[in-house]
Amino acid sequence: MKPPKLRPNESSKSFKARVKAWERATGKKFPRTFAGKTDEERVLGGAVRNTGLNKPKDYSTNYGDEIKESQAEKARETQAKKSDRQVKDEKKESFLEQAGKTDYSKVPLPTQKTKLQVKNSPRKPSPEWGVKKNNEKLKSGNSKEDKSEAQLKWEKKSKNSPARASGAFSDKQLWEQRKKHKAWLEKRKKDREERRKKRLKSKK
Repeated sequence: MKPPKLRPNESSKSFKARVKAWERATGKKFPRTFAGKTDEERVLGGAVRNTGLNKPKDYSTNYGDEIKESQAEKARETQAKKSDRQVKDEKKESFLEQAGKTDYSKVPLPTQKTKLQVKNSPRKPSPEWGVKKNNEKLKSGNSKEDKSEAQLKWEKKSKNSPARASGAFSDKQLWEQRKKHKAWLEKRKKDREERRKKRLKSKK
């Protein structure tokens, strides 16, 4: 909003009132020239304005409405220039501001519990997986009489292992896997020993 100018036959009191209202609305000081000799500056400096034979007029009565209208027009122009993105951001900020003032302690909670259904979510393991119904145990594939002493000793040692506790494997399957693993360990140990001997031989 531009600073007020003297109007035809305006009284000094009216102009000073309008300047004061303008400064209060804009937060700015009335601009001054270097020479300070404009009619507006003379009136603000205390000079009496001579209107001649015409009666001095008061324009300050409706000036507050003029300020409001000018500010509203400026706001409309600014809003029209904003992009769709800026408008959405402002609405979002306004919503968040209102949400921050909400007292959620007074918001009623739902009376019925609802289950959340999450698509493509992994199924929770069931404690019954790997266990047959009617408490029927998985067949071991070998009777106790067919097991060697080494197998029985190892089964006793590994009775609390996760693989055995799951019930998903038979005793035979676990024992075969154990033998394969043991054979791999022995082969790895043998290969390391051979490489060590070769290194020692090459250094001599």
